[in-house]
Amino acid sequence: MQELFFRTNAKVESLLGRDLITNDIIAIFELVKNAYDAGAQYVKITFDNIEYPLKDKDPITDHLSSISIKDDGKGMTFEEVEKYWMELGTPYKEENRESEIRVRENEIEKIINRRVNGEKGIGRFGVDKIGAELTLISVDRDHTEKTTVTFNWDDFDDRSKLINEVPCLARKEVIQENDNHGTELIITRLRDQWRSKDLFKLEKELKKFISPLKFDDNDFQIELIFNYRNREPIKTNIENDTFDYLGTYIEADLSVDGILNYSIYDCNDEVIDECILYNEEHSFGRVITRIYYLDKADKNRFTKRMGLRTSDYGNIRIYKDNFRVMPYGDSHNDWLEIDKKHAQGFYRTFGTRDLVGYVLLSHNDEWENHGLKEATDRVGLIEDVKEYGELKEFLWEAIEVLEKYVFKILKSESTELTQELETETTNLKKDTVDTFIQIDQIIEDSSLNEHEKAEIKDRLIESNQKIQNNINQIEDTTKRIDKKIKIYSQITTKEGILFDMLHKIKNKIAIIESQLVHIQEATAFKSMTAEMRVISSAFDSIKKMVTGSLNRVNSVKLEKKPSSLNDLINEVMIQHIAVLSENEIELELELGDDCQIMMSSESIKINVFDNLFSNSIKALENSTEKLVRIETLIEDKTVKIIFSDTGKGIPEEARSRVFSLWETATEGTGIGLATAKDTVLDHEGKIDYINVGYERFATSFMLEFPIYK
Repeated sequence: MQELFFRTNAKVESLLGRDLITNDIIAIFELVKNAYDAGAQYVKITFDNIEYPLKDKDPITDHLSSISIKDDGKGMTFEEVEKYWMELGTPYKEENRESEIRVRENEIEKIINRRVNGEKGIGRFGVDKIGAELTLISVDRDHTEKTTVTFNWDDFDDRSKLINEVPCLARKEVIQENDNHGTELIITRLRDQWRSKDLFKLEKELKKFISPLKFDDNDFQIELIFNYRNREPIKTNIENDTFDYLGTYIEADLSVDGILNYSIYDCNDEVIDECILYNEEHSFGRVITRIYYLDKADKNRFTKRMGLRTSDYGNIRIYKDNFRVMPYGDSHNDWLEIDKKHAQGFYRTFGTRDLVGYVLLSHNDEWENHGLKEATDRVGLIEDVKEYGELKEFLWEAIEVLEKYVFKILKSESTELTQELETETTNLKKDTVDTFIQIDQIIEDSSLNEHEKAEIKDRLIESNQKIQNNINQIEDTTKRIDKKIKIYSQITTKEGILFDMLHKIKNKIAIIESQLVHIQEATAFKSMTAEMRVISSAFDSIKKMVTGSLNRVNSVKLEKKPSSLNDLINEVMIQHIAVLSENEIELELELGDDCQIMMSSESIKINVFDNLFSNSIKALENSTEKLVRIETLIEDKTVKIIFSDTGKGIPEEARSRVFSLWETATEGTGIGLATAKDTVLDHEGKIDYINVGYERFATSFMLEFPIYK
């Protein structure tokens, strides 16, 4: 009996290269992972000899352009290139999942362990997707020799040859003094024309490609370099800081043996920390996940920081060790079917626009993620296995825990508003009745004849009835808010629940205000004085509460533009100087160097400084020394504003809640500082209650904004 053996046609190279890899960016990802597997601490991706674009759609590459991927990994000898790099589907990485790499830090050499990402042995053919010719230059760690190999991928298109019959020219060279260990891949004869928008996309995708959480203590830095003709190079360090500024999230760590540790954080303050046993057996091994909920303000900040909306960014991504598994979490890739559940009308559910986050897996044997393998084409995991289905079920449990927490908070805040409105409208109704009784008595005691008295009383009764009807409608609207809070199913943000209701109440308040003015004018016309302070006080309280709430939840954001900080503070000073003088309050300014910040000046003036001044004026009412001080100073890339007063201060037990909705240490509504914080966060800034170290100042707040350059 004769033996038969498989042979491999040369066309297999293109089948595993440009025909399999879906795009240039994924091909570059594969080469970055190879550099990481080689123990590199940095990899430089350089676009060389490219044209600076005058328009976004202008091509920047031509036949003279090249792309290189250079690392400082362990490199290869000529023998290793021949034995491993030139072997199709080599099992080397699969058999050596973890390798010891020697690195040098501050002239001290140490050993680090790297968990290898590659396992198919075909990623190198992704180079063919980018360009028709490749030059490989490698220097091994021990500086034994320098190896150079040239690959002409078009030679493999000859279908008459087997793959081992297509030659690739190679040579050994003597190590030069400036030759560092590592591997460089120089790709020429680029197959596609790159444009500036493609470079921008590559930078964005690389940032999303790197895991937001380091899996080991070893630095691995990606640098993107654009060498334009007749211009200075542009260099960018790639780092995934997508989630650094988001505050509400669940973090869960499920161990191999079923122990689940999870925590929920809100604005970086831990609110829930539990350790429970995961009741169902799971086959997918250890998983770490962090899922973020984004309210309206978070979404606005995300859009400004990332340059795209959450709906265009995607949702929950999968990372394996230090790199992303495509395409999970891309826009329009709802792999967890979040929107499907949201659309089915389930109460209290999130949509993909409300969530971003990540899932971490590992090749580490201790994690036992063996069933979650990447597909051969590098696009996705193998999904028709039970491990994949059970992973999705676990992540849904985490999402549902976060949903319960967020909707509980939204209900709590909304309930506080309705309770406050109920109390204030009850007081307003009572005070209105009392006031009209007083006015009626004033009319009765006046010198008017009976006909005139009756005429005025009829008009007052009519006005009183209209006001009472409007107050009743406010009460009715408040009750409907309370009911809607209990049954809302499709809205996940507080502004969606309350915005339309508050507008209806605001309209009623405007009517009441005009009627009160009418009553005052009517009594004044007959030379009578009606005492309106009581009713006006109750009315103003509701008006401030509703106006403040609308400012807080209003989804219409004012346009931001670069503006002078010192000019802004001087405008604020001019606006408040009269009221400060009236209350005998001194204003002290110490403005440092001027700078520009990206802001809506009106939003900062009204929502931040007006509230700070208002609080200070109330706090200084009974103080012997009445002083407000504003100081600015620049530190690195941020500017700090310190706002202090010598008032009565904030009780120590209330300081941790000073920015909470409805919390107040003055006679205000408890909305001011919460609104100020929302506005500062919307400008990518921070605001904190601080101790400035001067005994004379009882209360100080520090605002911090990024400087616009």
